[in-house]
Amino acid sequence: MKFTIKKNIIENTVDFLNNYVDSNDASVLNRCLFFEINSEALNISSNNPAVSAKKTIFVDESNLKLDSSGKVFINANIFRNIIKKFENEVTINVNNNIIDIYEGKTKFTIAKLDNENQMQLVDFNEPSNKIEISSKKLENVINEALVSTNSSVDKINNLIYKVINIKSNNDKLLTMVSTDGFRLSKAEIEIDSQVEIDINVDSKILKKLVTKDAPKKVNLFFKDYKLGISYENTIIQANLVDLKYLDISNVFERNYSKEIIIDKQELLNLINKTIFYVSDKIKRLSFNISKEKIKTSYEVPEIGYADAETTNFEYKGEEFDIDVNYNFIEDAVSILDNGKIKIQISDKEDQLLFTSLENDKNKQLITPMRRY
Repeated sequence: MKFTIKKNIIENTVDFLNNYVDSNDASVLNRCLFFEINSEALNISSNNPAVSAKKTIFVDESNLKLDSSGKVFINANIFRNIIKKFENEVTINVNNNIIDIYEGKTKFTIAKLDNENQMQLVDFNEPSNKIEISSKKLENVINEALVSTNSSVDKINNLIYKVINIKSNNDKLLTMVSTDGFRLSKAEIEIDSQVEIDINVDSKILKKLVTKDAPKKVNLFFKDYKLGISYENTIIQANLVDLKYLDISNVFERNYSKEIIIDKQELLNLINKTIFYVSDKIKRLSFNISKEKIKTSYEVPEIGYADAETTNFEYKGEEFDIDVNYNFIEDAVSILDNGKIKIQISDKEDQLLFTSLENDKNKQLITPMRRY
């Protein structure tokens, strides 16, 4: 196997694929990139138990010149570091048990892995039931759904708190849901096709599906325990998490007796004015809400106390006091569309539902902290 390729092309490709390599994986081959070239194209792919990705570069005798076909695994981190040493183009030559990587008089020789036959190659064939979708809208709905995933996701054992549930009931609507036990995010996006799915994807992996180099439109597909997107010369696919998700059909069917209409930035400014000290242990932000004002207060024992208030809002309901985790409310409000937002408080004051007046397909729900 031998080919020569422009340095900027191979470098950009390797940088992209390294996002899907787990350098700490116990399997040596999962820490590698897989190169396979024939007379038509060079395919470079990465794979680990959670996600796989592939880039295709076509042989054109200008950017990519082929001398001989073949395939090989190369450690991703080592190869990435080597590529950055070159100037214009790179030649990769696999000969028996060694791999030469060179340009002019600059040359690196690394050992070929001796356990390549143990690797089960990934199926990158795309199914016919692809859905064309706006990459920006898909990225937005993923970010909206990610809000309620647990920030300490690696430290918890309950898989439900680590995944995004993705569902569609043949209604041309794709719904994504996440929860960490204290809050819940639900985001929806319209799609052109009717599909029936109910799947779960690791939240950290789902976030990697839409990248900055994605075009305006991408193809979303579901197949054989995988969810993926594809676009020109690129495929990214995440393995599904096998579990039965929570039934949230009744979560939003509460009676909401109190309602606040306020500008998103007004509320964020109010929170920001009140929080003067960041602590992992002290998250309680207190609200007093009446028709006249919203007052916030924050206390750090032995350090200090702060309060702030605003009158720029509309309110329906009786005066009440409530405490919330300030990270939760800040996250919920920040992900909403700009402009006026609506906060609904349940009869029992055990649920706060946040939506934007411009977009009710993004719902953020949080539970208050207990008062003593």
